[in-house]
Amino acid sequence: MRSCSVVITMMMLSLVMTAPAPAQNMRQFNSRYYRIATDVDKQLADEIAAHMDLVYGEYVRRFAAFRSRNARQHPLYVFTRQEDYLAMLAQHEINGEGTGGMFFISRSGSGLATFLEGQSLDRMFHTLRHEGFHQFADQRIGRRLPTWANEGIAEYFGEAVVVGKRLDTGRVSPQKLRPVVQFIEAGHALPFELLMEMSNQEWIERVNTGTASIQYDQAWSVVNFLVQGDRRYRAAFNQYLQNIARGDAPHTAMSKAFHTNNYDNFEAAWRKYMLELEPDPSRSAGYRLEFLAAGLRLMAQHGRSAHSIEELRKILAGVNFTVTQEISHGQTITISAQDSENFEAPQPKAADKTATIKLTDPEAADLPPGIVVEGLELTVRLVWRRDSNGILISRVVYE
Repeated sequence: MRSCSVVITMMMLSLVMTAPAPAQNMRQFNSRYYRIATDVDKQLADEIAAHMDLVYGEYVRRFAAFRSRNARQHPLYVFTRQEDYLAMLAQHEINGEGTGGMFFISRSGSGLATFLEGQSLDRMFHTLRHEGFHQFADQRIGRRLPTWANEGIAEYFGEAVVVGKRLDTGRVSPQKLRPVVQFIEAGHALPFELLMEMSNQEWIERVNTGTASIQYDQAWSVVNFLVQGDRRYRAAFNQYLQNIARGDAPHTAMSKAFHTNNYDNFEAAWRKYMLELEPDPSRSAGYRLEFLAAGLRLMAQHGRSAHSIEELRKILAGVNFTVTQEISHGQTITISAQDSENFEAPQPKAADKTATIKLTDPEAADLPPGIVVEGLELTVRLVWRRDSNGILISRVVYE
């Protein structure tokens, strides 16, 4: 399932946006930045509130030059069931089929919404970080933000991980990097002038003709390059966003911020950066543990367990276990238990160090074993719990 932001253009700009009424049986409470309505259990609701407050605080820190046009908490809806999520959106004339969450604006309200059913907690948090930026940008930067920047920054935050009490951004997984390298090498990358000056309508038209994955992946990679690559570009990128917010056209905003009208050198630097970039082993481990969590969940449903990574591999390979994961809009990868690499620890870049992966004892009799990857820059753990309804919940933790 993919995330998706939906904005319905208002005919009357003076229309005051209000939050839609929550569904029945939805508990409501305020966090620092959000007005949350949810039917998930209190422990998970508190985790979501803490996570999103941390994320929103990072939005504010990174984009301190943009003042809020609405000091109130932002509406956030988290449903247990997908059908309740879809029903709430349908009340606002929005079709949420095929999405794992979205920021929406309609004539009757706006909000950030997602659901837990059928998706891992890690995927749900990814969606909230991504869609949460669209909500932030709508309030702080405005609707002039070019689609490439809006989607690219959103996915930059989507790919972040929480380490302790900070949001750790800029770590790149093979799942994100591989398709970008492939379309650069195949000559399918969009020219920068086309990408950066594309209107929202042109973006949607191209998505509908089948170039969605290239557009979204390239937008993410350009933002990652601007923020993580040559650091001279970081301040210029922020100035570009301020120019856009003040009403400059994309080409003018670019010229003022980067002091050039030539996209060619800029594009060449991006290509070189992306082709030389290497995946981060800690982020790779996190994706790997998400796959193994899906396998352990399936085994738990059939009353089976494992006592070692090798035993887990044999069991899952024996039933030809696979997970199909959407890595971009319309682009999927299938991860198979037949590939032994998925049961190994990604290795650190330092040649004198070795990472290990092992199962850990279940924290309770009704939980699957955990997993820990050690020896990387971050220790990466898979942990489990059950909510108040007995639903099994996994989460990847970075330490």
